[in-house]
Amino acid sequence: MLLLRSILWYAHFVISVITLTPRLILLRKKKNTTPPGAYAENVYNTAYRWSQSQIKWSGSRFHVAGLENVPANGPVLYVANHQSIFDVGVFLAYLPFPKGFIVKAEVLKLPLVRSWIQEMESVFMDRQSIKNSARAILKGIETLKSGHSMVIFPEGHRSRGGPPGEFKAGSFKLALKSKAPIVPVTIEGTYKALEANHFLVKPADITVTVHPPVETADLTREEALQIPEKIKNMILSALPGRSSGQSSGRLPERSV
Repeated sequence: MLLLRSILWYAHFVISVITLTPRLILLRKKKNTTPPGAYAENVYNTAYRWSQSQIKWSGSRFHVAGLENVPANGPVLYVANHQSIFDVGVFLAYLPFPKGFIVKAEVLKLPLVRSWIQEMESVFMDRQSIKNSARAILKGIETLKSGHSMVIFPEGHRSRGGPPGEFKAGSFKLALKSKAPIVPVTIEGTYKALEANHFLVKPADITVTVHPPVETADLTREEALQIPEKIKNMILSALPGRSSGQSSGRLPERSV
Protein backbone atom coordinates (compact mmCIF):
# COMPACT_ATOMS: atom_id res chain seq x y z
CA MET A 1 0.00 0.00 0.00
CA LEU A 2 2.86 2.37 0.87
CA LEU A 3 4.60 1.71 -2.44
CA LEU A 4 1.39 2.11 -4.44
CA ARG A 5 0.53 5.39 -2.71
CA SER A 6 4.04 6.64 -3.41
CA ILE A 7 3.88 5.74 -7.11
CA LEU A 8 0.52 7.50 -7.45
CA TRP A 9 1.72 10.57 -5.54
CA TYR A 10 4.88 11.03 -7.61
CA ALA A 11 2.95 10.41 -10.83
CA HIS A 12 0.36 12.99 -9.82
CA PHE A 13 3.15 15.45 -8.95
CA VAL A 14 4.77 15.18 -12.39
CA ILE A 15 1.54 15.14 -14.41
CA SER A 16 -0.04 18.04 -12.51
CA VAL A 17 3.06 20.21 -12.87
CA ILE A 18 3.14 19.56 -16.63
CA THR A 19 -0.57 20.26 -17.10
CA LEU A 20 -0.19 23.59 -15.29
CA THR A 21 2.31 24.82 -17.88
CA PRO A 22 -0.36 26.34 -20.20
CA ARG A 23 -1.75 28.20 -17.19
CA LEU A 24 1.67 29.64 -16.45
CA ILE A 25 2.15 30.72 -20.08
CA LEU A 26 -1.25 32.44 -20.08
CA LEU A 27 -0.54 34.25 -16.82
CA ARG A 28 2.81 35.50 -18.09
CA LYS A 29 1.25 36.83 -21.29
CA LYS A 30 -1.16 38.93 -19.24
CA LYS A 31 1.40 40.00 -16.64
CA ASN A 32 2.04 43.47 -18.06
CA THR A 33 -1.67 44.25 -18.28
CA THR A 34 -2.63 42.80 -14.89
CA PRO A 35 -2.35 44.87 -11.69
CA PRO A 36 0.57 43.53 -9.55
CA GLY A 37 -1.71 42.58 -6.67
CA ALA A 38 -4.11 40.71 -8.92
CA TYR A 39 -1.26 38.92 -10.67
CA ALA A 40 0.23 37.76 -7.36
CA GLU A 41 -3.22 36.57 -6.28
CA ASN A 42 -3.71 34.59 -9.51
CA VAL A 43 -0.31 32.91 -9.18
CA TYR A 44 -0.89 32.14 -5.53
CA ASN A 45 -4.38 30.70 -6.10
CA THR A 46 -2.98 28.28 -8.68
CA ALA A 47 -0.17 27.22 -6.34
CA TYR A 48 -2.67 26.93 -3.47
CA ARG A 49 -4.94 24.54 -5.36
CA TRP A 50 -1.97 22.49 -6.57
CA SER A 51 -0.54 22.16 -3.05
CA GLN A 52 -3.92 21.20 -1.62
CA SER A 53 -4.15 18.47 -4.24
CA GLN A 54 -0.67 17.12 -3.52
CA ILE A 55 -1.31 16.98 0.22
CA LYS A 56 -4.68 15.29 -0.33
CA TRP A 57 -2.96 12.58 -2.38
CA SER A 58 -0.45 12.03 0.44
CA GLY A 59 -3.31 11.18 2.82
CA SER A 60 -1.86 13.40 5.56
CA ARG A 61 -4.05 15.08 8.18
CA PHE A 62 -3.43 18.71 9.17
CA HIS A 63 -4.15 20.60 12.37
CA VAL A 64 -3.71 24.35 11.97
CA ALA A 65 -3.69 26.79 14.89
CA GLY A 66 -3.32 30.55 15.06
CA LEU A 67 -4.20 31.79 11.57
CA GLU A 68 -5.82 34.76 13.24
CA ASN A 69 -2.33 35.89 14.26
CA VAL A 70 -1.41 36.83 10.68
CA PRO A 71 -1.69 40.64 10.34
CA ALA A 72 -4.53 41.74 8.07
CA ASN A 73 -2.47 44.39 6.29
CA GLY A 74 1.08 44.86 5.10
CA PRO A 75 3.86 42.40 4.27
CA VAL A 76 5.29 40.05 6.88
CA LEU A 77 8.28 37.75 7.12
CA TYR A 78 7.24 34.21 7.99
CA VAL A 79 10.02 32.40 9.87
CA ALA A 80 9.65 28.64 10.37
CA ASN A 81 11.55 25.54 11.38
CA HIS A 82 12.33 23.18 8.52
CA GLN A 83 11.64 19.43 8.75
CA SER A 84 10.79 18.39 5.21
CA ILE A 85 10.46 19.41 1.58
CA PHE A 86 6.71 19.24 2.35
CA ASP A 87 7.12 22.47 4.36
CA VAL A 88 6.84 24.69 1.28
CA GLY A 89 3.58 22.95 0.38
CA VAL A 90 2.34 23.58 3.91
CA PHE A 91 2.81 27.32 3.50
CA LEU A 92 1.10 27.32 0.11
CA ALA A 93 -1.87 25.21 1.18
CA TYR A 94 -2.52 26.26 4.76
CA LEU A 95 -1.39 29.87 5.10
CA PRO A 96 -3.72 31.34 2.47
CA PHE A 97 -1.91 34.59 1.71
CA PRO A 98 0.32 35.47 -1.30
CA LYS A 99 3.99 35.12 -0.44
CA GLY A 100 7.40 34.36 -1.89
CA PHE A 101 10.14 32.10 -0.54
CA ILE A 102 13.84 32.31 0.16
CA VAL A 103 14.87 28.97 -1.34
CA LYS A 104 18.04 27.09 -2.17
CA ALA A 105 19.55 27.74 -5.59
CA GLU A 106 19.25 23.99 -6.29
CA VAL A 107 15.54 24.54 -6.96
CA LEU A 108 16.59 26.29 -10.19
CA LYS A 109 17.45 22.83 -11.52
CA LEU A 110 13.79 21.74 -11.33
CA PRO A 111 12.02 22.66 -14.57
CA LEU A 112 8.46 24.02 -14.33
CA VAL A 113 8.54 23.99 -10.50
CA ARG A 114 11.29 26.61 -10.76
CA SER A 115 9.10 28.75 -13.01
CA TRP A 116 6.17 28.83 -10.61
CA ILE A 117 8.39 29.66 -7.64
CA GLN A 118 9.94 32.51 -9.63
CA GLU A 119 6.51 33.94 -10.42
CA MET A 120 5.78 34.11 -6.67
CA GLU A 121 8.63 36.65 -6.34
CA SER A 122 10.82 34.11 -4.60
CA VAL A 123 14.56 34.59 -4.08
CA PHE A 124 17.10 31.87 -4.85
CA MET A 125 20.05 31.66 -2.48
CA ASP A 126 23.36 29.87 -3.03
CA ARG A 127 24.52 29.25 0.53
CA GLN A 128 27.95 28.18 -0.74
CA SER A 129 28.63 31.76 -1.84
CA ILE A 130 28.75 34.53 0.77
CA LYS A 131 28.38 37.16 -1.95
CA ASN A 132 25.36 35.43 -3.49
CA SER A 133 23.75 34.95 -0.07
CA ALA A 134 24.18 38.66 0.68
CA ARG A 135 22.60 39.60 -2.67
CA ALA A 136 19.68 37.26 -1.98
CA ILE A 137 19.05 38.84 1.43
CA LEU A 138 19.13 42.33 -0.13
CA LYS A 139 16.66 41.25 -2.81
CA GLY A 140 14.39 39.76 -0.14
CA ILE A 141 14.50 43.04 1.79
CA GLU A 142 13.48 44.98 -1.31
CA THR A 143 10.65 42.51 -1.97
CA LEU A 144 9.30 43.01 1.55
CA LYS A 145 9.59 46.79 1.21
CA SER A 146 7.56 46.57 -2.01
CA GLY A 147 4.69 45.05 -0.01
CA HIS A 148 5.12 41.32 -0.76
CA SER A 149 5.40 38.83 2.13
CA MET A 150 8.28 36.35 2.27
CA VAL A 151 9.01 32.98 3.92
CA ILE A 152 12.40 31.85 5.20
CA PHE A 153 13.62 28.72 6.94
CA PRO A 154 16.60 30.07 8.94
CA GLU A 155 18.06 26.60 9.63
CA GLY A 156 19.00 26.46 5.96
CA HIS A 157 18.46 22.70 5.76
CA ARG A 158 15.89 20.09 6.76
CA SER A 159 16.11 18.59 10.24
CA ARG A 160 14.15 15.50 9.09
CA GLY A 161 12.72 15.10 12.58
CA GLY A 162 16.08 15.45 14.32
CA PRO A 163 17.12 18.33 16.58
CA PRO A 164 16.45 21.73 14.98
CA GLY A 165 19.53 23.31 13.44
CA GLU A 166 21.03 26.70 14.16
CA PHE A 167 18.80 29.65 13.26
CA LYS A 168 21.16 31.78 11.18
CA ALA A 169 21.09 35.39 12.39
CA GLY A 170 21.51 36.75 8.87
CA SER A 171 18.04 35.47 7.97
CA PHE A 172 16.47 37.99 10.31
CA LYS A 173 17.99 40.96 8.46
CA LEU A 174 15.08 40.55 6.05
CA ALA A 175 12.71 41.82 8.72
CA LEU A 176 15.05 44.12 10.63
CA LYS A 177 16.06 46.06 7.50
CA SER A 178 12.58 46.20 5.95
CA LYS A 179 10.81 46.84 9.30
CA ALA A 180 8.33 44.06 8.46
CA PRO A 181 6.74 42.12 11.35
CA ILE A 182 7.96 38.56 11.87
CA VAL A 183 5.34 35.81 12.09
CA PRO A 184 6.94 32.70 13.68
CA VAL A 185 5.53 29.38 12.46
CA THR A 186 6.10 25.93 13.96
CA ILE A 187 5.77 22.92 11.66
CA GLU A 188 5.68 19.47 13.22
CA GLY A 189 5.34 16.09 11.52
CA THR A 190 6.00 16.82 7.83
CA TYR A 191 9.10 14.62 7.81
CA LYS A 192 6.92 11.64 8.76
CA ALA A 193 5.12 11.90 5.42
CA LEU A 194 8.26 11.58 3.31
CA GLU A 195 11.83 11.67 4.67
CA ALA A 196 11.18 9.22 7.52
CA ASN A 197 10.13 6.59 4.97
CA HIS A 198 13.13 6.91 2.61
CA PHE A 199 10.99 9.20 0.40
CA LEU A 200 8.08 6.80 0.18
CA VAL A 201 4.84 8.71 0.84
CA LYS A 202 3.01 7.84 4.05
CA PRO A 203 0.01 9.59 5.66
CA ALA A 204 1.05 11.61 8.70
CA ASP A 205 -0.48 13.86 11.34
CA ILE A 206 0.96 17.32 10.81
CA THR A 207 0.55 20.32 13.10
CA VAL A 208 1.08 23.94 12.07
CA THR A 209 1.18 26.62 14.77
CA VAL A 210 1.16 30.29 13.79
CA HIS A 211 2.45 32.45 16.65
CA PRO A 212 1.65 36.13 17.33
CA PRO A 213 3.64 38.57 15.18
CA VAL A 214 6.79 40.22 16.52
CA GLU A 215 7.25 43.85 15.49
CA THR A 216 10.69 44.87 14.25
CA ALA A 217 10.25 48.60 13.68
CA ASP A 218 11.96 51.02 16.08
CA LEU A 219 13.91 48.34 17.98
CA THR A 220 16.97 49.30 19.98
CA ARG A 221 20.26 47.68 18.96
CA GLU A 222 20.04 45.35 21.96
CA GLU A 223 16.46 44.34 21.12
CA ALA A 224 17.43 43.66 17.50
CA LEU A 225 20.28 41.40 18.62
CA GLN A 226 17.82 39.38 20.70
CA ILE A 227 15.38 38.79 17.82
CA PRO A 228 16.92 35.52 16.46
CA GLU A 229 16.87 33.83 19.88
CA LYS A 230 13.41 35.18 20.69
CA ILE A 231 11.90 33.87 17.44
CA LYS A 232 13.66 30.52 17.78
CA ASN A 233 12.30 30.07 21.31
CA MET A 234 8.77 30.84 20.14
CA ILE A 235 9.01 28.31 17.32
CA LEU A 236 10.56 25.57 19.47
CA SER A 237 7.98 26.09 22.21
CA ALA A 238 5.34 24.36 20.07
CA LEU A 239 7.44 21.28 19.28
CA PRO A 240 6.78 18.11 21.35
CA GLY A 241 8.82 17.84 24.53
CA ARG A 242 9.96 21.47 24.42
CA SER A 243 8.94 24.49 26.40
CA SER A 244 10.10 28.08 26.55
CA GLY A 245 9.39 31.28 28.38
CA GLN A 246 8.81 32.75 24.93
CA SER A 247 5.88 30.42 24.30
CA SER A 248 2.90 32.01 22.64
CA GLY A 249 0.55 29.87 24.71
CA ARG A 250 -2.17 27.46 23.67
CA LEU A 251 -3.89 28.43 20.46
CA PRO A 252 -7.31 27.30 19.25
CA GLU A 253 -6.97 24.47 16.72
CA ARG A 254 -8.92 23.47 13.69
CA SER A 255 -8.45 20.20 11.86
CA VAL A 256 -8.04 20.20 8.11
